[in-house]
Amino acid sequence: MQRSQNNSLVKCFYRATLLSCCLLCIGAFSTPVKAQQVSTVAEVYDYDIGDIFHYLYRQDYGFQPDSIRTEVEITGKYFTTNNDTVVYHRSVVQHDKPYGSSSWTTTNYTDSVYYTNLTDPIIGGFGTITVYDDNVYFNGRQINKHNISITESITMLHYVEGCGSSLNSFVGTGNYTGHFTRLEYYKKGTEIGGNILSTPEQEAGFETLQCSPNPAHQHVNIEMPQLSGAWLTLYTPDGKQLESYQLPADRNTIGIGHLPAGIYILSIQQEDRIAFRRIVKQ
Repeated sequence: MQRSQNNSLVKCFYRATLLSCCLLCIGAFSTPVKAQQVSTVAEVYDYDIGDIFHYLYRQDYGFQPDSIRTEVEITGKYFTTNNDTVVYHRSVVQHDKPYGSSSWTTTNYTDSVYYTNLTDPIIGGFGTITVYDDNVYFNGRQINKHNISITESITMLHYVEGCGSSLNSFVGTGNYTGHFTRLEYYKKGTEIGGNILSTPEQEAGFETLQCSPNPAHQHVNIEMPQLSGAWLTLYTPDGKQLESYQLPADRNTIGIGHLPAGIYILSIQQEDRIAFRRIVKQ
């Protein structure tokens, strides 16, 4: 009788141990490697006065503008009395190239935008939601991706904490293929991400421009046909000019070994054409 009771206890122990192991295994495989919460509206649209954002808009409709480049600077900020809505004043420069045209028009204006329900999650509803950090483009800022796919179309809504919408893309069927608005560059204090947008007229002839290696320790090679005579100007992220000189005909390398580690903006100018590139010094 005693032996039977002992055997029963042993069996119960083994069963409990096996069940615990199974639960641990299930938890190990079902727990995300990096679990994060979806950002709130307040976290995504957390702008400060002086923040700058550059957006590129393209669409393939045959009856509307083909490309728009927009530069936005935050010039004012206030909350409503119950703190559930934030209002931003903006200074906007918009470069517009109509469909089929080779020339751009530029418009300057000011406006105001507001965001409400600040404690709500930025994305929700149906579709695939992915939340993660991207340490390349957005410098570790949390990205919220909301992809919605239905029979007629695919929509992607991507948001970054402190930068607003980073991508709003639609691809559908019918007489058009789709459109997107994408954040190309941002500046928040001394932090920058992406590359400053220039108009195509400014960048004409710079299509093949490459700066490598980037990041770099000592030197950066500038690779572009007919680079001779170009003026190079190096800036800090907040716009302070550090140095400017004309590149000799027999040289296509700039030295950065004397600079502190950090991010810099390099402008390359030939006559009335100019391009900007971000340089990372390690």
